[in-house]
Amino acid sequence: MEAKATTSVAKALRCLVEDDVIAQLDSKSLHDVNTFRRSYYNQDVDDAIRPYQPYLQMIFDCYALGDGAIGDDLRSIRLMDYFEWRTFLLHVGLFHDIDYREAMASLTFVWARMRVVDVRPLKGRMRLTQHAFEDFLEALVRVSTLKVLPTQEQLFDADCEDAGDWMLRMRDTPEEYTAFISANQSETWDAPLPEPVFRRVEHICNIVMKVIETHARQGKPLKGTLSQRDVSEFRREMNKRPLPRPK
Repeated sequence: MEAKATTSVAKALRCLVEDDVIAQLDSKSLHDVNTFRRSYYNQDVDDAIRPYQPYLQMIFDCYALGDGAIGDDLRSIRLMDYFEWRTFLLHVGLFHDIDYREAMASLTFVWARMRVVDVRPLKGRMRLTQHAFEDFLEALVRVSTLKVLPTQEQLFDADCEDAGDWMLRMRDTPEEYTAFISANQSETWDAPLPEPVFRRVEHICNIVMKVIETHARQGKPLKGTLSQRDVSEFRREMNKRPLPRPK
């Protein structure tokens, strides 16, 4: 804005924000969480999640451990903080150096939180820093829109039953996985999706289920189900492994 272009303080401040601040921000900084919710909170997405919801609840309960410190609700065993969200992503293999890095996982966590009007009360601070189960579900939907995933056609061509089978195969061939991501990654994080989001939510749910169940069955035929014990043992065993730090 030119010097002395206006004598109005309000107009000068608005120009400063619009021309010198907002204009320099990338699209992630301007992301409207409610626009996302209006677009993807629909019956198709609900129908895609519903069959997996009992198992996702088990997973959430297991990873939202906290330490139950008496008198410290910010360390609640009923809510999931960012460290617990990050641990879950690491364990099921959703991080990758190209398509889903830690910075995006952080944004996903922040975007999926419900709005907090007043952060001064303890309850407000809890909701600001942790996820309830419904927030966790939204975060998974958001992951499905951000991560490079195979389409139904690509799954058919790869002779995979679902995205879970495909991911297990990719884990055994990391170079092939990296090549797939590079070849299919969109130019921008908010580019149009190659498939409806409900289909991509199914892919994410299948990946999470298959990774945990394969560990639980130890080579036995998969049943498409999980128990709380399966999830707990999976987390306990994964905690023993040296996991790479996401970038």
